Amino acid sequence: MWTEADLYLSISKTNRHIYICLYNALTGHIVLSLSSNDLFLRRHLKDTNLNLYYLLGRILKWKCAHYGIQKVFYKDIGNFSKNMRFFFEGFYN
Repeated sequence: MWTEADLYLSISKTNRHIYICLYNALTGHIVLSLSSNDLFLRRHLKDTNLNLYYLLGRILKWKCAHYGIQKVFYKDIGNFSKNMRFFFEGFYN
């Protein structure tokens, strides 16, 4: 079992997709992961006006609540433009 302080969020981006990973910094094991390539996400985005980054933030927030994760530390986020604002709005609102 992990503690909240051990969890780090890593966000990476390729030409076509965004990958979000929440992992245990002590063991390197992935706790939760999301990808913009996910079929569920792509279908959901077609039905709504939500920004992809915002939707990823909302889903990560829901998954954290589901697993009882209360604190997340950010690492390897980088600067992905103003769209990251939407991710954090989705995660914190």
